[in-house]
Order: sequence, then structure tokens, then C-alpha cells
Amino acid sequence: MADWTIIRILSWTESYFKKHSGKPSGSDPSDPGSRKIDSPRLTAEILLAHALGIERLDLYLQYDRPLETGELALYKTLIKRRAAGEPVAYITGSRGFYDDEFEVEPGVLIPRPDTETLVEAALDLLAADPEKKKQVLELGVGSGAIVISLAKAAPAHDFSACDISSTALRVSSRNSTRITPGKIRVFGSSWFDAVRPGTVFDLIVSNPPYISTADIHGLQPEIREFEPMAALDGGSDGLD
Repeated sequence: MADWTIIRILSWTESYFKKHSGKPSGSDPSDPGSRKIDSPRLTAEILLAHALGIERLDLYLQYDRPLETGELALYKTLIKRRAAGEPVAYITGSRGFYDDEFEVEPGVLIPRPDTETLVEAALDLLAADPEKKKQVLELGVGSGAIVISLAKAAPAHDFSACDISSTALRVSSRNSTRITPGKIRVFGSSWFDAVRPGTVFDLIVSNPPYISTADIHGLQPEIREFEPMAALDGGSDGLD
């Protein structure tokens, strides 16, 4: 049998993901059979690069390289996890956001590109009155993507962030130590509970849970079944 070269395994995986993406997007999203794998080729590239410990570009620079038995076994495991609906970011352990790569793991909401608009809006506010050193707080830090992006882009200000989740506190602290060492104070709190009365912040940012409980069932299975419900479910009207 011919060797499983990088280019051959990529083509095979792309076809596999297309065949195992479940029912059309118009199907009932609560039906497990309606799973859909977006961007099958890109997904295959990301997972294979991760399995081999190389950059995606290197996949094509080394397209005729045969995979070793151990590499094939690892990659097969990753394919099965993705086909079962697990988000790519949880499989690889990271997600790109704004200018950096952020560590993520189950229990922490995966950063979305749309949230970068919140970072841009906050940076515009921080740019006003540039002589003043501002106190900034993020409520619900998650992976730390928002507050870390702010602290990196506007390091002259003071930054704090809190979360009720111990997983989020651990992951955001690691991301902060790697990207903005010593710049952000991360602490455990249910919203303002642990904030000393009378404390004043110039800017408060948050991407809180805002999906109503009744709408949770309509989310994509990879979100509904894998991402933390505490970061998604905003109660009966989404505004709890």
C-alpha cells in the first residue's frame, strides 16, 4: 500500500469530514445527526499540523513526507474527536484572537472573532484623555482574550479581571503570564462580589452570558455540548 504522505492524508481527511458532516444545515440542530464540520480542508490542516508539531505552511513544503506510525495514530485520534463534534480549539488547546494565540481548554469559552470588535471599541475609549492612567476591569475573564489584548495594546493603564470559574482563572492567568507578564490582576469573584465597595473603574468590559435558556437547544452541537454553559446561558431573557 502507498505511504500515507502529508498531501494524501490531507485529501483523505477532507473527504472524510465532508462525508461525516451529518445532515444539511436546515436540519433540526438538536438532532445529533445534524453536526456539520465547517471548512473541512482547513480543519484537516490545523489538526495535522498540530499532530506533527509543525506550521500549516510546512504541510505543503513537506507535502510528500510519509507519516510515521505514531503520527498516524495520533492524527486518527484527533480526527475522531473532531468528527464527534469537539471544537478544534479544545483539540489543539489554543485559539487565535486579535494579535495573539490564546490557550483554551474545556470549561473556558472559546474566543470568537466577533468579540474583537469589543476590544477595538474599548481601545477607542482608552485613547480618550491619553494623559490619564485608567483603571480597567473585565467581568468574566474566560481565557483572558479581551483584557490581555487591551493590556498589550494599551500598557499604560491598570488592568484587573475576575471570574467565578476556577478553570477560567487558571487559564487566563497562564495566558496573561505568557503574553502580558505582570500587567493584569486576576481574581475570583461572581461579578462585583469581591470588589471592595467604593472602588472606581474608568472602564468595565464584559462578554457575559446572553443567550436565553430557551434558545440554548438551538445552538450548534459543538457549542451546546462542549462549551461551558455558565458562559452561555443568560437565563429566561438572556439578561440575568
